[in-house]
Amino acid sequence: MKKRKHLSLILIFIGMVFLLKNPIQTHLIKQVAVANPIDIYTTEIFEENKQRSAQFDFDQTRPVTWESVVESHQKRTDLPVIGGLTIPSLKLQLPILNGLAEENLVAGAGTMTPTQELGQANYSLVSHNYAKTGILFSDLQYMSAGDLVYLTDLKDIYIYQVDTVEMVSPDRVDVIAEVPGEKLLTLITCSDDILNRWVSQGHLKEVVSFENASDDLLDILDVEKAAAPLSE
Repeated sequence: MKKRKHLSLILIFIGMVFLLKNPIQTHLIKQVAVANPIDIYTTEIFEENKQRSAQFDFDQTRPVTWESVVESHQKRTDLPVIGGLTIPSLKLQLPILNGLAEENLVAGAGTMTPTQELGQANYSLVSHNYAKTGILFSDLQYMSAGDLVYLTDLKDIYIYQVDTVEMVSPDRVDVIAEVPGEKLLTLITCSDDILNRWVSQGHLKEVVSFENASDDLLDILDVEKAAAPLSE
């Protein structure tokens, strides 16, 4: 009887852990984003993080795992943050991180290539679809043409306007290709079934100096000009 009772308790415990795993993962992912608001950084730190060693092999990306979430959470104060991204239509704010390491993709949006620059060519970012609204790029599929996306490195604010949102096959590498004469932003995540990719692409509409940004614009980014740590 005692053995059966112990076995029952063990099974109940395992069941509780299984049920709580997903909510705990969600909580940890949110904590990482909360720990990395852009106004705790400086432009110098952004530049240093751009020089850190990083991997850019998109083929190595995998679905969200418990291990990658825990690793990102453990490293949440030492991630290679290089900027911030805001999508008002999705009520989404994420850090931009250097490279495609798994801990980056569960913390925010990772850069596709080591040489890409804000406001130039085709600035491409990747994040996970966690299939929960408000988490990472889970809501990317719900963006619409005309939506605005704001990126900043605390020197300037880059305002992009979405042109297309489409599901593509994984072999559509052309979506991150440079287009002569165009300054594009491409956001990429997996479809819910992980078989395809959601791609939101838009064009650069405006660049505003951070120092000259209006209060309304800073409100969108959720930063204060007086508090924003700028370089001399």
